[in-house]
Amino acid sequence: LNEESNAWQKWQEYKSQVKVDENGFVRLYHIGKTPGLSELDPNIASKNAQIYTRREYERWNRPRIFFFTKEDQEDTAIGAIRGHKYVAQVPWNQLYPVYLDPLKFLAKEQEYKEWREEAKGMAQYYPVNKFEMVAHFANEEGYRGFIYPQSGKIENLIVAMWDKVPVKSVE
Repeated sequence: LNEESNAWQKWQEYKSQVKVDENGFVRLYHIGKTPGLSELDPNIASKNAQIYTRREYERWNRPRIFFFTKEDQEDTAIGAIRGHKYVAQVPWNQLYPVYLDPLKFLAKEQEYKEWREEAKGMAQYYPVNKFEMVAHFANEEGYRGFIYPQSGKIENLIVAMWDKVPVKSVE
């Protein structure tokens, strides 16, 4: 990212809202209904999605796990979520700021359509899910999930991870 760019400045705002440790890891918090887990698997989570998560899947059906970036953070739509708390340590540089799209993946729609046709046999005239397209390119660059402001509020950053994530239970 160019340090003078608007995306760079916004990315710095994102970073100011989370705690990145000296090794470049950020703590993420998940609340789930199952106790005693050591790993969160998006494929399992998508099969047991809660009502609020099911609405998210209507927009984009890739299996993923949602995390808050702050302990005791509340969902902007439904408030506090009850359940078992988990914490994960994830490298900051593996979270792609999807709404900022600093690597301009949204500009690669034709390239994505060509890849999708070759890899999945889907004709190019079918519409493109923008989240899936950006996730495809982000994944190729080593990202494991998206970070974005929930309801557009920078103080409410959330993360959606599409890979398995090791976690520890929070007492």
